[in-house]
Amino acid sequence: TWYVDDDAPSDPGPGNPFVSDPNEDGTPVHPFDTIQEGIDAAMGGDFVQVLSGTYYELGTLDLLGKQITVKSSEGPSATTIDGSALLAAVVRAENGETAATVLAGFTILGGNPGTDVGDDGGGMRIVASSPTIRNCVFRDNVARIGGGVFTQDSNTAFRKCVFLNNDAAWQGGGLYTDRGQVTLDKCRFEGNYSGVGGGGLIRRTDAAGMLTVRDCTFLANTTDGIGAGLSKWDTGGLVVERTHFVGNSASNAGGGAFINGGGVVRDSVFNANTSGSEGGGLAAWSFGLVVLSGSTFVDNVGYGLWTGSSGSIHATSLILWNSAPAEIAGSSILVSYSDVLGGYAGTNIDVLPLFVNPAGPDGMLGTLDDDLRLRSDSPCIDAGDTSIVAGQSSAGFPTDVLGHPRSVNDPNTPGTGIALLGTMVDQGAYEFQPNPCAIATQRFP
Repeated sequence: TWYVDDDAPSDPGPGNPFVSDPNEDGTPVHPFDTIQEGIDAAMGGDFVQVLSGTYYELGTLDLLGKQITVKSSEGPSATTIDGSALLAAVVRAENGETAATVLAGFTILGGNPGTDVGDDGGGMRIVASSPTIRNCVFRDNVARIGGGVFTQDSNTAFRKCVFLNNDAAWQGGGLYTDRGQVTLDKCRFEGNYSGVGGGGLIRRTDAAGMLTVRDCTFLANTTDGIGAGLSKWDTGGLVVERTHFVGNSASNAGGGAFINGGGVVRDSVFNANTSGSEGGGLAAWSFGLVVLSGSTFVDNVGYGLWTGSSGSIHATSLILWNSAPAEIAGSSILVSYSDVLGGYAGTNIDVLPLFVNPAGPDGMLGTLDDDLRLRSDSPCIDAGDTSIVAGQSSAGFPTDVLGHPRSVNDPNTPGTGIALLGTMVDQGAYEFQPNPCAIATQRFP
C-alpha cells in the first residue's frame, strides 16, 4: 500500500503540492503529498490509500491504465480532489483501464475544460477504458458535454456515486455516455443542467451498447432541450429499475425521461416532473418499443406518458394519476391492468389509488418525501398483471421500488388482476406488504 497525505506532520507545506517532505516515499511516516505520485509508484494490484484533505493536483489526475485501487480513507465528505485551477478534466482514464482499476471515496469538483468541441468531461473523462467508480461525488464541474463525467467506448460501472450541480453547455450535465455498456447502481443525479439534452444523464450513438440504471434517483435536473432526468438517443439497450424521477424539468420533451430506440422501465416512480411540450413523466420518441411495468406516475406536467414519431409504449400494472393536461397522449400506447385517472380503454380502472401520504412529511406534493405506498384499502392492491414477473431475475421485477418482494397477496383484498401460480401483484411501484414488519420507509441513494 502507498500512502498519500496532503498535510502530513513531516510536510513543510501542508496543502501545497509544490512544497513536499524531502524524504517522502509513500510510507505512512513519509507519505506522498499528491495522489498522482501514489499512482506513479503503484504496480498492478497495489492500493493507494489517500488520507483526508483537499488535494490540488499539478495536472489532470491520470490513472495510467494501471490495475490498482485508489481509495480515500474517510470517504468523499472528507477527501476532495479540487481541479478548479486546472482548466481541464479533474481525473482521466484513457489508457485501457479495466474493472480492476478502482477509484473510490472522493469528491471531485471544479473541472472546467471549456465549452469548445472536444472539451468533454469536466469531473472525469473516460475513453476506451472501463474503470470501476465507487462512492464518489462529482459536483460543480462544467464542460461542453459530460459536465460531471464523459465516457466513450467504455464499460464503466458507477456504484453509490453522486452527480451534483454539474453543467454541460451541450449534453449530459451529470453524465454523458457514448458507446459501450455503462451500469449505474445506487447513484444520485441532482441539480444538474444541460443546454440541449440529458440534464442528469444522456446516452448517445451505440446500437450495440447497454445502459443499466438500478436503484437510482434523478432529482431536480433541468435542460433547455429534451430529457431532463435521463435521455437516451440511440437504439441500444436500456434497463431502468427501482429508480425515482422527481422534480426534473425539460423545456421541450421528457421531463423525467426521454427514450429513443426503446427500452425497459420497471418498478420506478415518476413524480412531479415537467416538460414544456410532451412527456412530463416519460416520452418515447421513435425507433423502438418502451416496455413499462409496475411503476407510479403522479403529478407530472406535460402528460404522464407520451409518444411521438414512431415510438410506442406497452405498459401494465401502472398508476397514472393527477398529471396535466392528461395522463396519456400520443399513438401506439397500450395500457393494461392499470389505474388511470380519467380512465383508459380495456382492463384498466379509474379509482383514487389511496396513497399512504402523498404530500409526505413536508406537506408538499411533488417532493422526494412523498409516500406513494398503498394504503391497506387501496383498490390497486392485487390488481396488476402478475405475468410480468415471469422469467425475471431476482435482481429485476420480483422486487418493488423499495426492494420488497412482488406477488405478495393481501388476504383482505379480493384480487382483481391476473394471477400467476396463485399470487397477484399490485399496481404501481410499491407492493403492499400485509405484514407491518416488512414495510420499510422511503430510501433513496
